[in-house]
Amino acid sequence: MPAYARSGKIICFFQPAQKFGARYATLGFNDPANLDDGTMWPTVYAVTDLTDADARRIEDLIKTYGQLTPDGSSGPPSSRSGA
Repeated sequence: MPAYARSGKIICFFQPAQKFGARYATLGFNDPANLDDGTMWPTVYAVTDLTDADARRIEDLIKTYGQLTPDGSSGPPSSRSGA
């Protein structure tokens, strides 16, 4: 499954619907992404179709939670404080 990592830790991942017999694919974020926003926030998104607007939103999420490189290689640290 495609994933993005920072400093060897998986930040986000994509699970195709077909692989799990699901009706939607999922885009998920792990703890190192530091998504914290108050006391509750989403960590997984359901994706039924990938529109241009959805692709831009995904790109923004990935940029927001760290400059990431594909599949496990290290990228620069996040611009967020404490990361």
